[in-house]
Amino acid sequence: DKMDKQQIDDFAARYRKVNGSFTKKLVFRAGIDAGFFAEFKYMVNAVVYCLQNKIQFCLYSRGANFGKGGWSEFFEPFCTEVEGDFNSRWNVHRLPPLGELRRRNPNIGTGGLLMWKLKTALRGSMYRLISWREYGRPALSTYDIPQTPPAHCRIPEMGLDCTYDEAFRKVASMLWRLNAGVREQAHELMRSISLPEHYASMQIRGGDKITEVSLLSPATFVAALRKATGLKDILLLTDDYGLLESVRRDYPEYSWYSLCTPQERGYVNSAFTQTDAETKHRRMVRFLAQVDAMLHGDVFVGSITVGPSLFVLQMLYPKGTPVDCDTKELPMAAHLAIKERGEIAARYLAKHAR
Repeated sequence: DKMDKQQIDDFAARYRKVNGSFTKKLVFRAGIDAGFFAEFKYMVNAVVYCLQNKIQFCLYSRGANFGKGGWSEFFEPFCTEVEGDFNSRWNVHRLPPLGELRRRNPNIGTGGLLMWKLKTALRGSMYRLISWREYGRPALSTYDIPQTPPAHCRIPEMGLDCTYDEAFRKVASMLWRLNAGVREQAHELMRSISLPEHYASMQIRGGDKITEVSLLSPATFVAALRKATGLKDILLLTDDYGLLESVRRDYPEYSWYSLCTPQERGYVNSAFTQTDAETKHRRMVRFLAQVDAMLHGDVFVGSITVGPSLFVLQMLYPKGTPVDCDTKELPMAAHLAIKERGEIAARYLAKHAR
């Protein structure tokens, strides 16, 4: 059900018309505190939720953690973007269950976690009052979006009567439209490393991901790659130049292509969000260029525990190759929290190691 460029543009035009016809409004705040692809998936879920409930989806992305210029700094607009600095304080995500919060914050007691959830709920309620003054009517916020997506989506106005995963791919394709400037930069970056017409791709993560799940060795990815394809040209998305050096040394039968620089020794999201605007923009363009290239490659190998990889696996399903999950289980695993995905990955790898 993959759409070509014209179909995506037509879907976007239809969406703008349908979305603009709704009276009730929800303002989604992009780039609050999570990694880019966690935020991206939240946004897709919000768009689907609003369509199903006939709510006009609006976007607030000023000061987003992925770029000061917000959504339009990198992507084509797809809806109305609103102003209102009060969004920076009052428009927040709904917090996950206490068990997940305790995992993220092991030093905070139950009382502290309950207070945190109470404050977040209060901000969600306050948002409706403040938005009334700003927009002339009360608006829903990011807090009001359910965290669990529906199993099936029936949205006649958009021609959708399908599983959530099919709807996800169509909506995500509409969102994933690099603006003209970034698109040209992305193409130039790929030309700079002489990426051939046909190639396989993979992502090997380092950096702060180890705080959530065990990092996987390059050998795990190469073993899956060998089973999936005979292609020898490999685009590698990695945040650690040491990993690029190691695969070039240990697997010389492959030609490895990457935009990773010698200065990169593991991505840390908290450090990235504090980077100056010019450096952040440059790094984001480089990152988006590689993800876009992975979406257009012949073969992809990745982990369900890593945001960009999970996104590409979802978009290419069932053609992508997860190294730590049965392909048929990917639609279920894709909607779980990182802890649960990590458990699935650990069980799968342990089983296949025997």
